[in-house]
Parts: sequence; structure tokens; C-alpha cells
Amino acid sequence: MTELIRNAWLGWQDYTEHGKMAALLLLALLLYWFGNKRSGSKEMMSRRHTLVSYTTVMTVCCICPLTAAALMAYQTKFYDYQWIWGAVPVTIVIALAATQLWTELADKYTGGDGAGWKRAGITVLFACVIYLCGSMQSAVWDEDEAAQNRQKAERVLEIITENGQNKDICLWAPQGIMEYARALDGSIVLPYGRNMWDGALSAYSYDTYGEEEKMLYVWMCHAEAAGEGEAEYQTETGETKIVTAAECMEMINQFAVTHIILPGNLQQEVLTEAEAHWGIQAEDIEGYYLLCIE
Repeated sequence: MTELIRNAWLGWQDYTEHGKMAALLLLALLLYWFGNKRSGSKEMMSRRHTLVSYTTVMTVCCICPLTAAALMAYQTKFYDYQWIWGAVPVTIVIALAATQLWTELADKYTGGDGAGWKRAGITVLFACVIYLCGSMQSAVWDEDEAAQNRQKAERVLEIITENGQNKDICLWAPQGIMEYARALDGSIVLPYGRNMWDGALSAYSYDTYGEEEKMLYVWMCHAEAAGEGEAEYQTETGETKIVTAAECMEMINQFAVTHIILPGNLQQEVLTEAEAHWGIQAEDIEGYYLLCIE
């Protein structure tokens, strides 16, 4: 539960960094509850009140870490924080508030000559405000960075596959390489795929990875980030375990891995340990270390 609460809070911070639509939604709710509620039919006012009341409750639940964590637990770990906002009718409520405010301003300030131009000016002002607030969607990836990562992965895979001539490859590598491996060469086999780090890809599947695959992934990510040969892994029972390079070298045997790519910043003693385990010399390619163990 603590992890979910932390993820909920970090998710809210990330969510608001990429746009201010959440602030616009809060402003719309304040306008409704504390502003001048426009008249209308009794049925219309009842429906509007029901909509805004529901939106207010769900907005508070999505922002508060405790309730947000509960919503995240309900939708399962396959989905990230931003998906809980699908339960909030953001666009409808903002549009309702904007229409109400626009009508009030138009009635108050657009009398006399040039009323049409004044209303057009108010409309343009509203459009600019909404545009400058960005969107509720957080950036999924940086396109330039993704293009650079793909090009680097392509160069590495060209070396490994010998420009497509070698088709018998089972690859274990950092995430940036494995992410594009199958897209660039469908004959490459992997011990785990993108759904290891992008849980939404497994949203409609009951198959999950075993402890060995997860430990391999955690170790490789930590090795790439810190260059160290040991990484902490938390089991599903909550137990913390230390995964070493030697254990990983043993585990990959069961996946018939033929090529290992290790991060270029890996500590020399860890690299030496891996070389000694397989009795081969690592090759330096594109800032990585390649071990061919076939």
C-alpha cells in the first residue's frame, strides 16, 4: 500500500508537470460552487448539480494520495496513475464552466456598438487560455530521444546479427536495446519483452513473468544506472533480496541466451567476473560490452 501511495503522489506531480488542465478543472469547480449559478429549468439544474458533484468527489479522490492509491489498486498495476482520471469528466465540466463564464461576460461587457467583435475577442481569449493550459496527457516519450535510442539499438543489432545474416540469437541486454530488438529483427529471441516495464501491454493477459526474469530485468536496470554488480530486488511476498552478477549469469542458462550486452559504465570487476564465468573476452561496441556465449 505504501508503494501505491508513493506512486500516486509521484503520478500526480508528473501529471501536472505536462499541462495545467487539472488547474483549469479545479477553477471550473470553484466557479460552480462559489460563483453565480445561472438559472435554468429545474431538471437541467438538477442534472448539472449531479454532474459537478460527481466530478468534485472523483477529482478529490484522484488528487488525494490515499484514495488515488485505492483507485490504482482497483484498476490493477497494469495501468499507471493517469488512467484513474478516466473516471473524471474533465472536458465536460470545463466546457460547462467556460460556457457559463462566457455567457456572463458576453451579457455584461458586449452591449452597444461592436458587440460582435467584443464577443469574438472573449472567445479568442478563452481559446488561448485553454490552449496554454496544455493537456491532461503526460508525455509518453521524447521523440528525439526515442529516435536516438532506436538508431543506437539498430547499430548494435547490426553488429550482433552480422547485418541480418545471423538468425539464431537469444539476446539479454539493457532496456534501450531490447525495446527495439524485435521491431528491428523479428528473428531475435528475448528472455522478456516490453511488457516487463510497460505493464499496460499485459492488461488483457493472465500470463506473468517468473521471479528469474524479473530479477534479470532489475539487475540489468540497476547495472545500467549505477554500474554496480549487485541490485536489490523485492519479491512478491515483500522480501528484499540482493541479486548479484554471478546469479544472473547462472539464471540466463535456462533461457538459452546466446548474446549478452552489458552497460558500458559497468564496474571493471563486475565485467571481469562475467568474462571469467563464460571464459570469453567482452567486445566493446557502441558504448556497450558484448559477450557472445553461443
